[in-house]
Amino acid sequence: YNDSEGQLQVSKEPIQASCSKEFTQLVESIMATTIISHIRLASVGNVTAENTHPYRFGNWAFAHNGTVEVFSKVQEAILALIPAHIRKNIKGSTDSEHVFHLLLSEMERQGMDLKDPYPDERDVVKALRKTLSLVNGLSHKAGASYNSRLNILLTNGKVLWGTRFGHPLNYLMDSELSC
Repeated sequence: YNDSEGQLQVSKEPIQASCSKEFTQLVESIMATTIISHIRLASVGNVTAENTHPYRFGNWAFAHNGTVEVFSKVQEAILALIPAHIRKNIKGSTDSEHVFHLLLSEMERQGMDLKDPYPDERDVVKALRKTLSLVNGLSHKAGASYNSRLNILLTNGKVLWGTRFGHPLNYLMDSELSC
């Protein structure tokens, strides 16, 4: 979410939201136009703070639902496609964090400035499509018999992009949500 000064904030813990005092406080106090919330069912990587979504790079935040098929076989190939200045920010071991950094790399390869608060939305969509294609291509080449499940939420705090690839994607959009 973006704070009152428009700065991207990420709050995360490797515990259930219902057990988190921080989550309860945030839910009661956040006023934001864009929020990504993620509840993880760990399928790749241990349950640690480093493996907890959403992931952040500058003003970009990312969450993923699904699994990169045969990730252990394609992890090195994915890393090889990520330049060192982006790769050094990978702290955890999840397929999700690797996909995020591959996406950032693809955005940069297309000439996008990752610090630009108003990127061309078509460029972001192209980078998302290319990333999905790369991940599935690598997985199939490594022996996956079906596509990876890649539901993605991506925001720069101004715009929210989402993909639905292999799983249902649910969302709530309401300018005056109240409980």
